[in-house]
Amino acid sequence: MNHHIILNELPKLIDLDNSKKPKSFVIFNTTKTEKDSLLKSIEESLTTLYKKLKTQRNEEMNEMLKEIDWITDKYFDLYKKYNETSISSDIVSWEVDAYSKEYEKFAARNTKLKSLVDQFHFEEINIDEIKQKTEIFSNLNEIMNFTNLLRYSNDQEFASQYKLTDQEKEYMNLRNYLLKKEYAKYILCYNHSYKDDLDDLFKNKFKWDFLKWSIFIFEETRESFENTATEFVKTELYFNREIF
Repeated sequence: MNHHIILNELPKLIDLDNSKKPKSFVIFNTTKTEKDSLLKSIEESLTTLYKKLKTQRNEEMNEMLKEIDWITDKYFDLYKKYNETSISSDIVSWEVDAYSKEYEKFAARNTKLKSLVDQFHFEEINIDEIKQKTEIFSNLNEIMNFTNLLRYSNDQEFASQYKLTDQEKEYMNLRNYLLKKEYAKYILCYNHSYKDDLDDLFKNKFKWDFLKWSIFIFEETRESFENTATEFVKTELYFNREIF
């Protein structure tokens, strides 16, 4: 497997100008061991890229926060003027509150860097596992009483005192798992061979508008895959992906 060809595409994921579109891939005739090796390399590369993004984002934030240096200056002058008076401790509190409010505004300001950091989300997709967890989740949706869970999600005071049941914990874990998979920006999906679940994957499971980069790996040969896969899956799978 040509790891370097795939890994060379990864830096394009953090291209701020969006001038370099990363290539996605479909790879056939690949063993699970080869897949695991590639997955490890991808995860290591993405970790490095994420650290680089975070550093750039911190630098961007520091530059933006220079706009509120006046808060520190203002309250420093006030503190010097009223030091050792009854309001000196209040001045420190006022400064913290004022700075925190302005900081939150800057932190929420949407920039290309912020979007890249917030959306840097890679997942390995195991179709069999997703199918199994989806069935369990659907079953829980039918049998559970959601009264306390809804309160737990919307009432902070109640949440601080309420202890989730094992069933409620399972539901929340499954929900989080499925959402992470569905809204992943970057995915690697390994399959032994074509299966009907791939049709459901492309039709229903993923928010494809969110997907920025993907690799689909098959243990079987391309010829074997094309002899059994539906035209729908082949069309969806091959669209905008380089085939090995």
